Amino acid sequence: MESNPTGAPRASSAVEDNRQPVMMTADEEKAAATVPTGDEKHDHDAKLETGSSQPAKLSERQRTIHGIKLLSSCFLQIDPMWVLLVVAILSNLCFYAIDNTIVAVIQPVIVKDFGEVQNLPWISVGFLMAGTATALVNGKLFASFNAKILYIAFSLLFVVGSIICGAAPNMTALIFGRVIGGFGGTGMYLGALTLISVNTSPKETTEYMGYLALIWGFGSVIGPLIGGAFTDSSATWRWLANYYFICGFWSIVHYPLPAAALQLLDYSGASRAADTSSQDKGYDHMLLAVALIVPVPLYYIPVFFQLAKGDSALRAGLKTLPLICFWVTSSAIRGRLMGKLGWYQPWYIAGSILNILAGVFLSRINITTSDAVIYGLQVISGVGTGCYGQAGFAVAQRLVPPTDIHRAISLMLIAQLTGTTLGLAIAGAIFQNVSLPQVRQIVPSFSTSQLSNIITQIGSGLDDQLNEVQAKEVLNIIVDALTDTYILIYAAAALSLVLSIFFTPKKLW
Repeated sequence: MESNPTGAPRASSAVEDNRQPVMMTADEEKAAATVPTGDEKHDHDAKLETGSSQPAKLSERQRTIHGIKLLSSCFLQIDPMWVLLVVAILSNLCFYAIDNTIVAVIQPVIVKDFGEVQNLPWISVGFLMAGTATALVNGKLFASFNAKILYIAFSLLFVVGSIICGAAPNMTALIFGRVIGGFGGTGMYLGALTLISVNTSPKETTEYMGYLALIWGFGSVIGPLIGGAFTDSSATWRWLANYYFICGFWSIVHYPLPAAALQLLDYSGASRAADTSSQDKGYDHMLLAVALIVPVPLYYIPVFFQLAKGDSALRAGLKTLPLICFWVTSSAIRGRLMGKLGWYQPWYIAGSILNILAGVFLSRINITTSDAVIYGLQVISGVGTGCYGQAGFAVAQRLVPPTDIHRAISLMLIAQLTGTTLGLAIAGAIFQNVSLPQVRQIVPSFSTSQLSNIITQIGSGLDDQLNEVQAKEVLNIIVDALTDTYILIYAAAALSLVLSIFFTPKKLW
């Protein structure tokens, strides 16, 4: 049997099966040559591994088993190298997600140790801006050089940044460490998205992106828990660096990347990506709107519990578990169902509506609001965010040509990081600008630095600096300013709802 240039066997003019040869007409030969043979999937997988528009020659280590397959009711077929690879990628992604939000509950301690309250926002913003500024460059690096070496290098940078933070003698050194960690972590995140995309089929990509979203949500929400645990213990927040050092290097050592020629991926024209690919326009704007929503409850719900309820950092982090559980569960279900059904627009609409509801009611809570009500609102927000939080990565890859996949990933990552950065910056500006003028009216003799210190220390030490009446009034002002930040949730969700309505209602496959 001969093979045509695409690798698919061509039907011969005779079939040998112990019978007389059957002659075929020219039309019959042409029809037989177009019948699917089953090799197309191999061609597609090879194409994904190399990024080339032409089928690549199958390597000895090409993945032929997609994770774990059920062969019968009693046996499982496992590709251990692929499973170990995915576990290593997900582990590193979890550490990066933790580092994104771990400062949510340790900011008061950092201000107490270093002062410089005016530089406090840079702890979070510097981490995110470093990744935003280098996302396209990192994407080009992954397309041009050995992906395994780059992934390990970015992982090492992430660990180094964490070590610098742990040893920082002042706020400047801490911010520098956060910038280094943000640069390395973003490269690591982009590498995870790229490696999963080029080593899975289109339907698998949606499912695996659901796993990435699950781990991202899990890490993002347990970050405050871990930060609170270290802060409330004798280890202090500085030992977080040792945690990253040990766990980060474990993930790097246990990283067996298949020998895929990722450096052959064409990434020319990265700087013109927004203009050269019209098919993915709108999805980066959607992810930007979604990313405006995510950081607000992650950062400010723990702050609310510490301030309004008097909880410790660890207890406040534990009270965000409804958000994490339903975010993670919703992400996993969405990834699975979207991969099977192919519809994506309904998820965006449903997620937007749920976040509008959650944001509206969160903006109306106060000191007397019960924990049960806040738990319920976290559930709504978690389910809504999980419905579409990171779905854009899988959707955009499906709607662009294969040669534009890596460009789409980079643009979506920039949108996500930009949205998160803007979300934190806008929420922080609302919190400061609403609370400072009103607190100044209560204690006009205090300087701006003293007022900022009172606000950013989440109410700790109010009784030492103010009398009982002043402390109560200031606390009410700060809580009201805090709930005003939740306006950003339903404003961004309304924007994402409008954008999702204009999506083309079609299936991905």
